[in-house]
Amino acid sequence: MQEVIELEKRLLEPAIRRSRPLHESLLHPEFVEIGYSGTEYTREDVIVSLVSCSGIEDKFFTRDFSLGPVTESLCLLTYKSASVQELGEMHRFAIRSSIWKFEGGRWQLRFHQATPVVEGFSTIT
Repeated sequence: MQEVIELEKRLLEPAIRRSRPLHESLLHPEFVEIGYSGTEYTREDVIVSLVSCSGIEDKFFTRDFSLGPVTESLCLLTYKSASVQELGEMHRFAIRSSIWKFEGGRWQLRFHQATPVVEGFSTIT
């Protein structure tokens, strides 16, 4: 299951975020995301949005990863994140939850949610 944390981190890397083949491989066909804004997105919504964002080099700071089994083929990953601006200032703090499914010999992301934290990490330690 530790592989799931590495896969999640890969999805946050700027170059990989624009890779359609990688997203098609890692996002389950029934993937759903509830974004930072509270909007629900389908797999295709997410892929099209990320692949078309040329020039955007979002960087993420992450911490406090917690991973545990839900069933034999599902695990829940939670962690804290923030977007990092060009000068290193953090904003868009969130607590993130991902459900990963092991199917066909590989892990795929089935569900993701980002819950905003207005005050930053100091309030969610």
